[in-house]
Amino acid sequence: MIETPLSESGFDDPPTVTRSPTRRDRQAPRSWRAWAARIAFGGFVVLLALQFVTSIGNTAVRDLPDGRSSFSRDTTGLAALALLYDSYGIDVDQARGALTTAPDPRAVALLIGSPEVPRAEAATLTEFVAAGGRLVTGAPAPQYLALLSRRPPTWGRASRDRWDAQALDPALREVRTANEGEWRQPGGGVPAVGSSSQSLLTIEAVGRGEIWFLADTTILTNELLTEADNAGFALAFAADRDSVVFVEGVHGAEAATGLGAIPARWKAALTGLALAGLVYMWARGTRLGPPEPERRELDPPRVAYVLALAATLARTRDQRSALAQRSDASTSPLIPTPSPSRPTEEPRP
Repeated sequence: MIETPLSESGFDDPPTVTRSPTRRDRQAPRSWRAWAARIAFGGFVVLLALQFVTSIGNTAVRDLPDGRSSFSRDTTGLAALALLYDSYGIDVDQARGALTTAPDPRAVALLIGSPEVPRAEAATLTEFVAAGGRLVTGAPAPQYLALLSRRPPTWGRASRDRWDAQALDPALREVRTANEGEWRQPGGGVPAVGSSSQSLLTIEAVGRGEIWFLADTTILTNELLTEADNAGFALAFAADRDSVVFVEGVHGAEAATGLGAIPARWKAALTGLALAGLVYMWARGTRLGPPEPERRELDPPRVAYVLALAATLARTRDQRSALAQRSDASTSPLIPTPSPSRPTEEPRP
């Protein structure tokens, strides 16, 4: 027999029907590790995004060549020169790594800005010139000219920054430099811009090709390429050639392929993202807790019916009359025993 305790008024209080625990009830409280991991992950992502944007916006990336290189976009670089040739339909090739194979003799090779050149690369360029190629080279105080010519020009500090270039091309007028250097003696070449005692450019025939010795390479830089007739002066190098080859190995550009071609800073960023993803998955796995059942666990239907009937009878003032109207004898055990201290109230008319 099911008995329920009576309230102070002498009647049973409605039985409490407990609900099944929901997903929120079953979730374990979030630990400090989960919160710390999420905060650390968010901060790391913000810092990584800032570093990535800085790397993209930085024009002199550490992994790329700097100085007078066609990869460099700073004031002393030659990126604008490469874009100039490309805009005029001239093929541009940026030769990375050691130059072990001579370029096509129909091309112009630019060896600019490096005071020293390995002997093996100098021999490759000499072979290129002898086969009919054109080499344009120059640097501040160059030490490698003897590897290219038996009688190289003599370099010295410049005494002026403006030169008349009409002797090279009648369409040109004046070119401007940063007053870095000049040829004091032409050596085995012929002055093309300037005189025998002061020249900016000399040309020496070697085999079927020629070497153009440029005393002041600042004329080709991003900073000065748009000054005076400097752009036309640079186009004169490739006036009758099919392509231009920038020798970039002397500036530190490695001949990397595949994964090796990815800059080191980008590799570090990708590794950091992978680690952050693992930390995030670990934090989320700790927070979710046990797997959720497919559906909510329900009370047995008969128990729910009995509890509901008991609650209805508990709210009835004349419980015996209400129960008498029930034809089902199985509900009779649910008649609560009246409290001996309180008489049963008479039914209202």
